[in-house]
Amino acid sequence: MCQRMITILFLVCAFCIGGSAYGQKVNYQQFENIYLGAEASVISCFLQDSEGLIWIGSNKGLFSYDGYSTQSHFTFAKRNNTQIYCGTVVDSTYLYLGADNGLLIYNYRTDTYEEPETQLPTDIRALLVHDGMLWLGTLNGLYTYSLNDHQLSAVTEGIPHQTIYSLIRSSAGPLYIGT
Repeated sequence: MCQRMITILFLVCAFCIGGSAYGQKVNYQQFENIYLGAEASVISCFLQDSEGLIWIGSNKGLFSYDGYSTQSHFTFAKRNNTQIYCGTVVDSTYLYLGADNGLLIYNYRTDTYEEPETQLPTDIRALLVHDGMLWLGTLNGLYTYSLNDHQLSAVTEGIPHQTIYSLIRSSAGPLYIGT
């Protein structure tokens, strides 16, 4: 009889503890849709600047999101009204954006685009800044661009395929290239 009471008490306690733990489960999978307007239907990249503003690369150009509303940063029928595939925050002033028509340099302090000092490749799909060097992964190869002296160089050795889709440098130092 005593063993039966202990078993029943144990089951009741297990049920109560399990039920209350289950009732307190929090679902963190909440998503909020950020509307960019009818003109932008594909998002390719997100960036965050030093002040916390979110930058969104879309099939129509660049947008910003401040946590409340979005704002477009392109002009229809201009060079900056293009598919943006990737981007990087270079410093507290510039975003470098990889696009179908090449590199877009956006000064987010003045809300203006600046032209690069050197003719750079088109069809940029990946960007990485490391030690004063901008690495550009394109549909036609890998390039480095010195941010100091504005020299462009093609990287040809050790790459099995010329189409580059992804670049990342690990904390240990190696550069990983996704082809």
